[in-house]
This record gives sequence, structure tokens and C-alpha cells, in this order.
Amino acid sequence: MAHPGRSDSKVSSTIKRHVDSVCRKIKRNGSTPSSPSSVNDFFKGKSSSCDNPVKVTKELLEEQILKFFVSGNIAFNQADNEHFRTLMSFIPINNKPATSPGRTTLRARLSKYAKLSEEQLKELLKNNQSKISLALDCWSSKNKRGFLGMLYSKTFRLICVAVTCHWIDSSWELQDALLEFKHVPGHHTGEALADEVYNILEKYELFEKLFCITMDNASNNEKMMRYLSR
Repeated sequence: MAHPGRSDSKVSSTIKRHVDSVCRKIKRNGSTPSSPSSVNDFFKGKSSSCDNPVKVTKELLEEQILKFFVSGNIAFNQADNEHFRTLMSFIPINNKPATSPGRTTLRARLSKYAKLSEEQLKELLKNNQSKISLALDCWSSKNKRGFLGMLYSKTFRLICVAVTCHWIDSSWELQDALLEFKHVPGHHTGEALADEVYNILEKYELFEKLFCITMDNASNNEKMMRYLSR
């Protein structure tokens, strides 16, 4: 592909032939990139209108309430709020007042969607032909609750690790997805982090497809890579 400051006549003939014969055949605007997660699809549900109202069912109501709580980052225990439950009772289902789902029901439904998303992501990565790269970070956050974490003075800290994957799909679109976000008990040593990353690679069957891992220059990350390379 020619630089804006140069004429087409000076473009490498090999690159130009490749662009003309291969790259221009890819319909970027018309292609449909592969979706990395069914959770995204969950939040893209069709909305109803006055001309085409949707029949309210218990299943639909619970799904919409879950969307509201997750998108607004609202604690699930607010589902038990008496005013919220009163508000839900104004919605009729089969000519009866609707009952708001409790926090246990919302948690179970969210776990169901998360499990479905995980299985679809596994299948997507399995069928993808490109190499897959990882990016990870680990940190400790102050929390006054009794978590099993590192102890600083009188405050417990929750040690968390987040791992994302990045790849090019069949439409030459860059994709990314969250593979893991979890609490790492104890000290986040290089060996402990290596175990976590290894388990993720095994879980998603990425050993043969792994290209590289991006992280910061913390000393425990260097030790982690040495453990992983064994």
C-alpha cells in the first residue's frame, strides 16, 4: 500500500499485487465480525414499541431486571428492597401482580449466562485459525472485609488477576475477550500466577495457539514466565 507522500509507481510490485489480489477482496464493511461473547448479545435484546408491544412473562421480566442491575452496577441485594418489589408488583403477568426475583435468582441467572458465554468463547477460539495473545495484570485492592488475601497493617487486601485474549478473526478484525477475572488467594508470587495462567491456557486449549503474553515489568511476572516455560 502506497505511502500518501509517494506515487503508486514507486510501490513495491509484490506488495501491490498482494493488495490488489487479496486485500481488496475482503469486504470489511459487509462482513460480520465474530462475537467474542454471548454476554454482549444478552444486552442487545430487541426493545418493544407502542405499535408492537411485547407480552410480559416471568422469564422476560427477570431477564430485563438482570440487565438493569448489571448495566447499572447495582448490588443484587437491592432486589429485596421493599420499594422496588412494590414497583414490580404494578406489572401484571397473567392478570396477577408480578413478583420481583430475589438476589439468589438474579445471581443464578447471571451464572447461567456467564457459563454459556464461556462455552461459546471456547468454541470460538478453538475454531479460529490465527494465533492468540494474552494480556494480564494483577493488583491488590484495599478492602476491610475478611478476604483471604495479603495482609497490610490492619487491612486485608483482595488480590485479583485479570487475563484478556486478543486475536484476528477470519474477517481480519481485531477481537478481544476477557478470559478470567478472579481472586488469587495468598501472595501473588510468580509461581502462583504461573499456575493461574497455565490453568487458563488449559481450560481454553490455547497451548498451541499462544503467540505472546503482555504484562508489566513487575518482578513476579518475570518469575511467572520462567515457571511457565518449564
